[in-house]
Amino acid sequence: MATATTSRGTSTIDIPMLIRGRVIEPDDDAVEFGGRVGARFRTPDAGRYASQLVLADASDLRDLAATPIDEIIDFLAELGRRLDHAKNPLMRTAFELALEAGELTESVLRPVYDTFPSWFDRDLLQHAVESGIGKAHLDGWAPLGGSGRHAGSARIRAVGTRNMHIIAGNVPVVAGVTVIRTALTKGDCLIKVPSNDPFTAMAIVRTMIDLDPDHPVTRHCAVAYWKGGDQAIEREIYRPSRIERLTAWGGMSSMKHIQQYLVPGIELIGMNPKISIAVVGREALDSPEGMREAAVGVALMAGRLNQTACSSARVVYVECSTDEDDLERLERLGQEIHAAFLRLPSFESSAPKVPAPALDDELDAVALDDGFYRVIGDAN
Repeated sequence: MATATTSRGTSTIDIPMLIRGRVIEPDDDAVEFGGRVGARFRTPDAGRYASQLVLADASDLRDLAATPIDEIIDFLAELGRRLDHAKNPLMRTAFELALEAGELTESVLRPVYDTFPSWFDRDLLQHAVESGIGKAHLDGWAPLGGSGRHAGSARIRAVGTRNMHIIAGNVPVVAGVTVIRTALTKGDCLIKVPSNDPFTAMAIVRTMIDLDPDHPVTRHCAVAYWKGGDQAIEREIYRPSRIERLTAWGGMSSMKHIQQYLVPGIELIGMNPKISIAVVGREALDSPEGMREAAVGVALMAGRLNQTACSSARVVYVECSTDEDDLERLERLGQEIHAAFLRLPSFESSAPKVPAPALDDELDAVALDDGFYRVIGDAN
């Protein structure tokens, strides 16, 4: 079990590969990698295990298809109770490594791990099933509907698929959500972990193995890391004979790279680059109170989780005219937003871990055109 702790920036941690209930520890031919911001870690060479990481025969999903969804929910709920990072050394290691390898600061990251067990709450899982698919469709053939002589003549069933997940590491809950959604849809799952959060998915599935290595959900989870773009590994995995769905989170370059593997039989579910926006109505400019209220809302929508979340607003549009009075009020709103950012509690937003010189340079350049732009604040 790789539970070694590390003083930040001083050690290399061993991370196992998990293949359907098996734990494969790094050995002499392990490969060493670096996190996006910091940290070093070693993991087994994915090239040796590429053909084992995926489920070659789709009919091997029979055991999971035959498992009642209530039993799967029970299993996930018990798993969630074991993900308290104060009690689980694997989750503590995940927190430490995500803190060192990723962009989030400790004050923002710690509450994320505090909430992990709540994502596996039984009521939430039940609601996800009933609102999204329905137990009847997961456990058997349900009537499709219709009327007259066609009533009840057709039935439909949700069938699990073999999934490849390239998950994001900006917010660690993505790892937990991926495990939950795959299990609730009775699918087989290979998770490629990100370099800025290389251990959270490992910790969750390793805890699952400790809970029951032979449970059908456990037997259909694999977790591994390899450097994205390694075609020798990816060509072995991204085959329609081995996966049916490819779910990918990432920016433009990542999505373009993945598209080369899309052939008939593989469907891409793309969590594309962040494009979230916020729109502020002109009423926000009518009074100081309205400005302050709108500023707090924008700061929360944009600043939560240090602006790393997919839901974080990247651009804010404010409804106003081009009259001088309106433009002056718009600038005051910008100042209120800047002040609201600075007042956010540390668990929502904090100063960045490292300077952003490129952003500072861009803001300095924009500020030169003071007839068209107003720059309030800086990148730090």
